[in-house]
Amino acid sequence: MKKKKVLVSLLAALFISLAADAQPGRFAGKQELVGYWEMIPIPNAEKINKVNPWPAAYQWFGFYDDGSLATMGSSDYTPMTAKSLEEAFSTPTLKAGRFKYTFAPSGLVLVTAPDSSDYEEAWGVNVITEETKLGEMEVKPGDLLMTLAGGEDGGPVYFRHLRRVR
Repeated sequence: MKKKKVLVSLLAALFISLAADAQPGRFAGKQELVGYWEMIPIPNAEKINKVNPWPAAYQWFGFYDDGSLATMGSSDYTPMTAKSLEEAFSTPTLKAGRFKYTFAPSGLVLVTAPDSSDYEEAWGVNVITEETKLGEMEVKPGDLLMTLAGGEDGGPVYFRHLRRVR
């Protein structure tokens, strides 16, 4: 049991500190975030994540240059392309329900909901620069590792691994 806690702690620390020189990544900039993304399952996510606010097994995201963010999820997997995601995210329902995102001076990405003035998420977003393994998780250059802040201590409560959809 202790070994699992150490692995979880190390993985969490690595997600947060990828900006350090010795790590396989750094904080992502806006142009690295813009595009279409598919969530990649994290091995043993139930042991790493303190919460699971979005329980859909399969999730896709569209980060747009104008600062809007489209999302969708499903319990069934369907292979998606950038074209198919653009079509899905352009439907009136998903287009009207887009979130907004901005980069805070701290490097965090802040996500807000246009229909709720008190909704805000703070994400650490790191882009992977070299292929490596983090525990059982294989990450590739260009992948994003995201950490949702929100614990009582301000620490991460949810981790997300995204891979660009072409």
